[in-house]
Amino acid sequence: MRVPRSRSFEGVFGRLFRNLQPFAPFSTDEKNEAFFEAVAKTMTDDPGTNSAGDNTTIPSGYTFFGQFIDHDITFDPTSSLSRQNDPDKLNNFRTPRFDLDSLYGSGPDISPYLYDRDGLHLTIGHAVNGECTGEDDLQRNTNDIAIIGDPRNDENVLVSQVHLMFIKFHNRIVDEVIDKLGYSESAIEDNRQKIFETAQCIARWHYQWVVINDFLKRITMPDVYDELIPNKGKPDESRLRFYKPHCKPFMPIEFSAAAYRFGHSMIRPAYTLNDLTPEAKHGQPRTIPLFDNQVGSSDPLALGLGSSRQLPSLWTLNWEYFLDIGAPTKTQHSRLIDTGLVPPLADLPESVVAPMTGAIRSLAERNLVRGWRMSLPSGQDVACAMGIKHNRILPQRKLDGKTKTDMPLWFYILEEAKKYGKGKTLGYVGSRIVAEVLIGLLFGDHMSYINQNKTWTPDMPDQLVTIPTEEPGKLTLADIVKFSGVPIDRTPIDDFAAKLPKDNG
Repeated sequence: MRVPRSRSFEGVFGRLFRNLQPFAPFSTDEKNEAFFEAVAKTMTDDPGTNSAGDNTTIPSGYTFFGQFIDHDITFDPTSSLSRQNDPDKLNNFRTPRFDLDSLYGSGPDISPYLYDRDGLHLTIGHAVNGECTGEDDLQRNTNDIAIIGDPRNDENVLVSQVHLMFIKFHNRIVDEVIDKLGYSESAIEDNRQKIFETAQCIARWHYQWVVINDFLKRITMPDVYDELIPNKGKPDESRLRFYKPHCKPFMPIEFSAAAYRFGHSMIRPAYTLNDLTPEAKHGQPRTIPLFDNQVGSSDPLALGLGSSRQLPSLWTLNWEYFLDIGAPTKTQHSRLIDTGLVPPLADLPESVVAPMTGAIRSLAERNLVRGWRMSLPSGQDVACAMGIKHNRILPQRKLDGKTKTDMPLWFYILEEAKKYGKGKTLGYVGSRIVAEVLIGLLFGDHMSYINQNKTWTPDMPDQLVTIPTEEPGKLTLADIVKFSGVPIDRTPIDDFAAKLPKDNG
């Protein structure tokens, strides 16, 4: 069975390579499902305590920043495994732009629940016992559901802390704008809209700059990046070959269902949040697993980093563990970009996959099946369509140990990253798709910095708000984090924790 296809590129979800045949190695659904299940079983990599599989060029904070970006530009509420999915008919309930609408909602007038009473600052909540410890969290209702513009930004502790960091980034900019414009308290209300829109624009442009000039540069091959962005911060629209959305951006299914899912291979099985995580012993902070199957447990550690809930006490992130900032020996790096996913992703808990007959619990299998059901072409066919040199196109393989076939697009992109990017960056196909889509979305947004002011850079003199940078002229995610005021190497709970009884175990 094939999903129908429209001829135009105008669907909110669409295709880059509309004329390529879908990849389906067998003629029946049953055989195809068995094939993808077998392939998924080969995609588990258990790092244990071995750091050999770490990508030392990409700190782990970028893994969850990448997830935050994804949530900012795409949201498809339809079941990912619905067999009738047609990308041309799906609605993207997220604007395909880097506009932080997952943060702002529809603005203070239409989404007032996201804002303080002044209509300028985004609302912040407290962690468990946060009134005492000084720990912040997303604001939540009585059921612990985060009150934010995108519920997916609370699906794990780490992406929720990225969201919280951007809330604080916006709030700091609001304060700076008020101070620089010299408004008195009485004048703030009269100029509320101007203050908000100015702060929002500053936040968006700096965020866009970091997406294109920091995040994208880290994950793509240098040759591909330099071709598309030949000058500092200045992508060249004329060099886009496959994604040219013009005035009506769409979300390519090759990007959302395959290429951008490279981040799943970067996830670690567990993370250290700070120096004070409960049960730390002998000076070694506790690492917390991604998931745990102890459903109903009252112990926050038993739930791991997943599930939506109020941030447990003493769980505030020290960002030096997630970025090259502070003590370099503490930085947790992402895993290499390859076909190996950590074991917790091979058996997703009930908090992620609802318990039902036939539910697929392996993330790798879910991705492979989704790509098949979305009628994605093979990686080899996409590489040929992109004009990749023949000697750089990966050969067919017996992925299931039995039948030599082409590779599913998602698998191909990961395997290509392993061979040509050494696991540190994407390969030729993956780099090109991800880079063209992110750059194309920037050009497709008439309010982006590239369309509003082609000469703008974060370090231009005489700006209303200037974000200090570690390296002159080079704004990175770490600079955004530092400016936001979130903890780097010391949290608000340090003084509180110092008063707690010592664990001599």
